[in-house]
Amino acid sequence: LVVALTLRPQLAAVGPLAPGIIDDLGVPYSFVGLLTTIPVLCMGLFAPIGPRVAARLGPRMALAVCLALIVVFGLVRAVAPSIVLLMLATLGIGIGVGVAGAVPSMVVSQHLPRRRAMGTGAYAAGIVAGSALAAAVAVPLAVGDDWRYSLVMISAASLVPLAAWLALVRADVPDRPVRARALRLPWGSRTAWLLTVAFGLQSVLFYGIVAWLPNALVERGWTPAETGVLIAVF
Repeated sequence: LVVALTLRPQLAAVGPLAPGIIDDLGVPYSFVGLLTTIPVLCMGLFAPIGPRVAARLGPRMALAVCLALIVVFGLVRAVAPSIVLLMLATLGIGIGVGVAGAVPSMVVSQHLPRRRAMGTGAYAAGIVAGSALAAAVAVPLAVGDDWRYSLVMISAASLVPLAAWLALVRADVPDRPVRARALRLPWGSRTAWLLTVAFGLQSVLFYGIVAWLPNALVERGWTPAETGVLIAVF
């Protein structure tokens, strides 16, 4: 639950901060869209790598490395002096989020084999809670309308879940290595394609609203803080 709080704030905070980012950098809307698009793409592209990384490092350390990537690249993005570096830092965040995606389920299987529903529900709830919290506090944290300060604070706060993860989860046992099964993508499975379409449409709706509803409402007279609260409720 605690570690999952870190997996979505870097995406959820962008929407409420988008008007300030556009005004400050003078960039087109398509650029700000990439700040959400890149991590979402990475979630799909790098998810299959997660089990292999966990097999090499162990799930505990693999997830810790992913969280560290999110924190480090989140801080880099917040202070990036150029648009190119900002985009590269966003890619780094996306890699951390993408690789981490499959690891929590491995941890649940390893540490909670008889309570998998509770374990899965816990990290799913953490993802939702982290998203809502980031959306709600993103604008209030932007002291002096400085979106960079907000992203610095959100990134720095992610150190707490990282420390809690290392403290609460026991070390991987060396003589019982976690083996990642060979990846077999179900290209010929009708069910797999139906699930892909269903989750794909859900993602279009969710990330489209999270990324653009705040900016649309600001153009219609809402304050950025109000739109952040709306996204948090959503």
